[in-house]
Amino acid sequence: MDKPPPLTRKDREKKFRTDLVLDAAFRVFSERPFAKVSVEDIASAAEMSVGTLYSLFETKGEIFRAMVSRQQRGVLETVNARVDAATSPRRKVHAFIEGYFEAFVTNASGWQLYATAAAGFELAAKREIINEARRAQDETAQRVLTACEEGLSAGEFKSGVPPELMTLTIMMIPHAYFTYVFEHMETDIMTLVPSALRAVDRVIGIDN
Repeated sequence: MDKPPPLTRKDREKKFRTDLVLDAAFRVFSERPFAKVSVEDIASAAEMSVGTLYSLFETKGEIFRAMVSRQQRGVLETVNARVDAATSPRRKVHAFIEGYFEAFVTNASGWQLYATAAAGFELAAKREIINEARRAQDETAQRVLTACEEGLSAGEFKSGVPPELMTLTIMMIPHAYFTYVFEHMETDIMTLVPSALRAVDRVIGIDN
């Protein structure tokens, strides 16, 4: 695949300002829910004029979505790298779980921020964020699907379960554990990794 062309100076400056806004938005939304934050608050935290901010984003909701999207991309890039480095189908699906759990720990404040700040979002906006997150997961899901197909083809994974269903089930495992942790905040999520890996092994048909 060809590398994308280098950014122009104008594009680099725009990216720099955009990152300033998103960093500032993260700080502000960490302190107050979505409904209590204004564009002026974010501009002040970013140390830029409201007019400059509006040249980058049209609405507060757009800023929030971009902030969530940036975090999601960072998480998935980490997970994808872990999966790509694994050397067998079972290790790849294990790497998906381990990478996701480690990313959760690294970005715990971001996960919690979305859960709380988005409380002020209208239903349509929440759906848009969820759909964008699902689209961002497509590359990761394709990696897990390929691992499942290779595991089934090699006889390492059990037959009788379609690879697409196997992939969907594996992809849902981290989120089930994250939901539990949000409800039991005293739990150290990394202590749950062995349990999650055993859940994956049951899905792929490996008992040891």
